[in-house]
Amino acid sequence: MIFESRKNKVELIDGKVYKTFSDTAPCNIEAEALSALNGTFAPKLLGRTDNTHCIEYLNGNLLLDEYLAADAPRAKLLATNLAETVLGLYTKLGKITFDENFRNYILSDGKIIRIDFEEIQNGSLTEWCAKILAFAALYSVPAETKSTFSKTLISKLNINSNDLRPVLTRELSFLSARWKVSYDPTLINLLIN
Repeated sequence: MIFESRKNKVELIDGKVYKTFSDTAPCNIEAEALSALNGTFAPKLLGRTDNTHCIEYLNGNLLLDEYLAADAPRAKLLATNLAETVLGLYTKLGKITFDENFRNYILSDGKIIRIDFEEIQNGSLTEWCAKILAFAALYSVPAETKSTFSKTLISKLNINSNDLRPVLTRELSFLSARWKVSYDPTLINLLIN
């Protein structure tokens, strides 16, 4: 089985995931992160060659699929679980991930697991939260789902709304330009207030 990836070749072979990178720099970054996490909110790194990782396979659903199908109560549960994951990862790594596409997370055995660590950077929880919320805002789900998910995540991460507002505005502008979609600036009020 081959998994969808824009940059890398990702295959399931004999119950293990093999991820072959086109560049060694992100390969090294991800290997360092996976080693530090050792299976905490992430799959275990089982082995490595120059540009290929052998990673534990975790059965589950993409967070994207779960979010797109979520009603407000389900969105609250997803945000609560995601906040636990983000806090756990931030505590262990002291860094944030760059790409918060919900395809980079799976829901496995009731926990949300991050499966991509090739782009991590220094940053605050407020910045991480803004990156997540920008994706949540631009996915096509009902307003109540977006609002419930966002407000729950903000609360569980203990993020100050006044600090979040300008960072979220920047992230929404960046992501909407990247996706070539427009968004209504009042959307920020739906997510934060």
